[in-house]
Amino acid sequence: MRTTVIINNEKLDQLMAMTGLRKKSEAINAAIDNMLVCLAKRRLLDLAGTLDLQENWQQTRELELEEK
Repeated sequence: MRTTVIINNEKLDQLMAMTGLRKKSEAINAAIDNMLVCLAKRRLLDLAGTLDLQENWQQTRELELEEK
């Protein structure tokens, strides 16, 4: 998809130099992908401590095996 955006040339040049990518679109897509990964990790980290997990996985596994 083509989109017109205003991007700081110095930052884009730095991004391209650091990633070794030659095309601007590749560098921008790599940056977007990286940002999405970072945000997904942050969301997972934000969930830390919000789940009450029981440490009975062995019992659960045994029950699953008995059902088969």
